[in-house]
Amino acid sequence: MKTNGIIGQIEGTVLQEFCQTQRLNSQAPRWSLEIDNNECDNECDKESQAKPSRLVQVHPDIYMAILQKLQSEDPTLRHYQDLPHPDGSRVVTPYANEEDTFKSTSGLYISKTKQNRLVAYQKDGHTRYAWVTHVYSLPNFNNRILVAVKALADACTGDAINIGQSFLQTLNDLELKVVQENPNRELLDPGQVIAVCAYRHLPAWTFRYHLPLVVLTTMGSYVSRNDR
Repeated sequence: MKTNGIIGQIEGTVLQEFCQTQRLNSQAPRWSLEIDNNECDNECDKESQAKPSRLVQVHPDIYMAILQKLQSEDPTLRHYQDLPHPDGSRVVTPYANEEDTFKSTSGLYISKTKQNRLVAYQKDGHTRYAWVTHVYSLPNFNNRILVAVKALADACTGDAINIGQSFLQTLNDLELKVVQENPNRELLDPGQVIAVCAYRHLPAWTFRYHLPLVVLTTMGSYVSRNDR
């Protein structure tokens, strides 16, 4: 679809409603996706106590991602199936504690719940977006937190949707991103996550694209406008 600066009636209505909703939400502190007051801390503490972490055996693909990440920092670490293990070996087991929520040192509240499951993160000097699928703590590595995510790709680049520069500028002015599902999965350190995002699903054939899309905006001032 070539918009040539004209936003389609349906697409424009969806974006307008989304922006209006976020303006209303931003005026209500209880809707904030950041932890910045004692009341929210108490609520999150209660939720954490109600849902303790669970020791689980992670999926083999996630295990390999964990192993590779840890081995990049300590090459002596061993795969648990590489038997026999020499005396004194440090072995990465396939078990981790699955956490329902996590509060980062910067005050971000990360979880798989709908309000907090879409995040912005930094990689290779660029801001990227992803769904949070799991939050793990590693009991044999000082309960180190790792965040498993499913990446989202910018739908406005490439051939996914054909839109004009004026519409791209409109999205930028509204501080919105339109993204699409991506098969790539990644494992992040909490420090890579820089913001949580408000979002809305767009049905298939929005902007005449045959698959569903997602429109999002970051909450807070963690993402530079030049990196949107």
